[in-house]
Amino acid sequence: MPVVFAVQNIRAAESLKLEFYFYIEGYSAPVSKDLRLANYSNASDPTFVYDYVPVSNKTERQWPFIWQWEAKNCSIMSKNSRDYVDVHTNGRGNRVNFTTEKGAKLPDLVAATQDGICDKSNNSYAINITSLLDAGRDYNDEKCPVLASTAPAPNPCQVKINPSQASSISYAIQSSACNGGWNPAVSCPPGVPLWNTAWGIVRLSIGKLVWLMVILCFFIHMM
Repeated sequence: MPVVFAVQNIRAAESLKLEFYFYIEGYSAPVSKDLRLANYSNASDPTFVYDYVPVSNKTERQWPFIWQWEAKNCSIMSKNSRDYVDVHTNGRGNRVNFTTEKGAKLPDLVAATQDGICDKSNNSYAINITSLLDAGRDYNDEKCPVLASTAPAPNPCQVKINPSQASSISYAIQSSACNGGWNPAVSCPPGVPLWNTAWGIVRLSIGKLVWLMVILCFFIHMM
């Protein structure tokens, strides 16, 4: 099953040390996607982060999909009359139940982000960064974000995927899935030999992927 995260305002996200985790409850091991090493200066906006979990529509049943994000959050604390920066982690997530069926329609990344469909998702979150603090060696001498207790409402319909982007994402996921074990559920796309992986955080290059698709939107706001 392909999983696609869309991150808006990606350049503001560098200080968050953002990570995503997801898995099929009781079925697959957790998958993590770490944005700490992303190339923020050249990243496209939105940036698409994707991978897969090994579930195909050859099995007819309902599946519980669990996902969450984690981000750093800093605050000024006092100890022995001295102020210091406390670095901790914030996060949220959700559970999505979905069903696989034989002969089901192929996934359509383009259609999933169109008006009238995108606004029906409850898998969107927003983070409001109010300021940046110098956290010193505890944060590798980088800026640490201070997150607002409330955040602006996310707008998942700001994310649109065009056919070229959809094809690129699908190709990369299928290339990774076809090398995902000794008995992969899908064949490799043209030009991809076995044991060559192509997953990750990219700027964007689905044929016909025989899986259902999950799209999750994430918005970063900086004051």
